Amino acid sequence: MGRVILILLLIGGNTKFLIGQQAYFTSSNQNFHLLDRIEMLEGKLLNSIFTSVKPYQINPVFTISKNFKAQSNQDKFNKYFLQKQCFEMLSDTSFKNEKARLKHFYTYQSFLYGKKNTDFQFFINPIAYFSGGLNSADKQNLFQNTRGVVVRGSLSNKLGFYSELTENQARFASHVRDREQETGVLPNQGFYKSFSTNAYDFFGYRGYINFKALPQIDVQFGHDQNFIGNGKRSLILGDFAPPNLFVKLNTTIRNVNYLNIFSEHTNLGGLTGNGSNQSKKYAAFHHLSMNFGKKVNIGLFEHIVFSRQDSLQNPGFELNYINPIIFYRGVEQNLNSSDNAFLGMEYKYLPRKNMTFYGQFVLDEFKIKEIIANRGWWANKWALQIGFKAINIFHANNLDFLVEFNQARPFTYTHFKESQNLIHYRQPLAHPLGTNFRETLLELKYQARPKWTFTCLAAFMKNGIDSNVYAKNIGGDILKSYNDRAFEYGNKTLQGNLRNVVFLDFWVQYQLNTFAFIDLTYTHRRSRIELPTLQKQNNHILSISLRYFINRNVPLY
Repeated sequence: MGRVILILLLIGGNTKFLIGQQAYFTSSNQNFHLLDRIEMLEGKLLNSIFTSVKPYQINPVFTISKNFKAQSNQDKFNKYFLQKQCFEMLSDTSFKNEKARLKHFYTYQSFLYGKKNTDFQFFINPIAYFSGGLNSADKQNLFQNTRGVVVRGSLSNKLGFYSELTENQARFASHVRDREQETGVLPNQGFYKSFSTNAYDFFGYRGYINFKALPQIDVQFGHDQNFIGNGKRSLILGDFAPPNLFVKLNTTIRNVNYLNIFSEHTNLGGLTGNGSNQSKKYAAFHHLSMNFGKKVNIGLFEHIVFSRQDSLQNPGFELNYINPIIFYRGVEQNLNSSDNAFLGMEYKYLPRKNMTFYGQFVLDEFKIKEIIANRGWWANKWALQIGFKAINIFHANNLDFLVEFNQARPFTYTHFKESQNLIHYRQPLAHPLGTNFRETLLELKYQARPKWTFTCLAAFMKNGIDSNVYAKNIGGDILKSYNDRAFEYGNKTLQGNLRNVVFLDFWVQYQLNTFAFIDLTYTHRRSRIELPTLQKQNNHILSISLRYFINRNVPLY
């Protein structure tokens, strides 16, 4: 991986090609939703942003929000909310406080400390997330205590940088603890320790640098998450697993975007927290997205996961995959390797103002003759997403709706080598449910006043999991080798032990300022597992939180 980093950094080594650059725009569901609103209100695809490739760059976000002609009071508030988050682009007259505190602090709005001139921008701010609640399943008090710091800025307007570190103690809802017991890792996190009663202590981290190698090519290197898609979930590359090391080339030429990601992942073996085997695995990903007119976007992608850990192959990154414009499947066959390859596509269509259709299709493996035979062959592995968004429904300003369906057949994303599954730190790199599932999401969001937002989210999730009733793998565990499969034919989605989950989340958000929020949440989660004996859990969770410069934590699975 080090050689890959060196080669890509040398692309931008000649500084005469470098142009104005800042860190990336803050990734959050709220920010993405507001930009989706602008797109749907205008009834055409956004200029210079391809919404399926997240996170976004700051410059186009600032330009889009600045040129947006808002009508409702809520959208006018959202317009300036987006601009304030692009503070590097703001003039001192609109961003600088008239009077600093203790001469040096809060010179800039909402920032503890900042410096800004033509050669250097540096901003530092605290991160805080304090929440408390009650979990009815076991009557235990829930809490999250997060403190941290974020540093963001640029050098000579040519190199952007971002660094974030948090220290956390938390007691999560019982279904989060159940998943930790089931998988041996804490969802969304890397290394962690247990403390007190059913509580966890862990660090959060991310950081990167980015620069323009050419006016059309942005290069990013660091630890972070990437998300590919227009929905709440991604079947291609999601944000459920913790940050990982990567190099990314993002090329935009008019109506075409071409993305390359070369990444390193931890194929954690055994239990976490004891320094056990943390062998490395690698991935190469490219994604071509093209706008057809002002209404349609089509994306094609290829993803290959590989490891070089056995005695027959050299350890490290496979240099053949560095070529950014080659068909990886062809390279894999030429190497006579057993690397894990995925193909697929996605789409977005704006039929008119105020609505969007979107979706994804992932093809892991298939044979045409087996599909035609329709015998449920185990290796016909694919995943599908279909979604719809609408805003200002029933002619009510800022009343927005989403419906999304996701499905993956058994054994999708798996491999006969456990080191080549689509996982990082024993967690799925795509959908949180892993494989062998169906899911329907419904979301209703109402911004009643500029600072008040009410959200109702309903998720209906079903997945087939293993139990001791089946001696072998039935295709519901993304961590297992498919060589140990139970059936060659007759496989169908949701086979095995059915887990049925209903998840309802009612969330009231009040925005104190650009980065500070108060959240009041009621969550109801009902689960049912059939075998080996009937297991039912009916849980009610009530919580309140105060957060600053951090996203809301929603364990939606």
